[in-house]
Amino acid sequence: MEKRKDYESSDLSVVKTIRIPKKMEEFLDKVSLEEDTKFNSIITRELEKYMLFTYKIRKFDKEKEITISSRFFELVLNCMTDDLHLIEENAYQAGKKWGKEYLFIWSKELHSKKYAKYGKLMTFIGFLDIISKYSNLFKYDIVEDKESITIILSHNYNYKYSVLIANYYKGLMENIHELADKKCKIEPMEKSIVFTFNRD
Repeated sequence: MEKRKDYESSDLSVVKTIRIPKKMEEFLDKVSLEEDTKFNSIITRELEKYMLFTYKIRKFDKEKEITISSRFFELVLNCMTDDLHLIEENAYQAGKKWGKEYLFIWSKELHSKKYAKYGKLMTFIGFLDIISKYSNLFKYDIVEDKESITIILSHNYNYKYSVLIANYYKGLMENIHELADKKCKIEPMEKSIVFTFNRD
């Protein structure tokens, strides 16, 4: 059992033979030329997304995930209610309710050494990193100074979306016990959300 755990946590590459339809092979060869990347890199990238995101999302959803274009997603947002208080409450309750499940299914990844330098914020920043990378719901940046750590989530949508994201993560953070005693200032803006944490 221990050997398997060591293997699962390693970055060791292995050779695996798979069969794919000829038309798929031709298409992927075309994509590799367009993107100036290797055939194997495309396969690895998509399998990594399935392993670290798609599969885990499906573990807790009754239905499969929805894949839509960003412009259709923007249409959905524009059709949302203008009642910001309702958006705040619904998003907060969803983050609080679902957060425990999502933090559990990504618990292994969230304890990666690459997030350890952020101390009590490692779980939150790790979660944002995974969601940003695989869902494209937002991009994020971290700004640090002697007094605080600021996390900026950026997107291309509207203020209602910022309010939704801000309150969703406000609820989710209540499931991270390391943040129980940390104050966080959350500021939703037109195209971004700013989380500011004071240093210990």
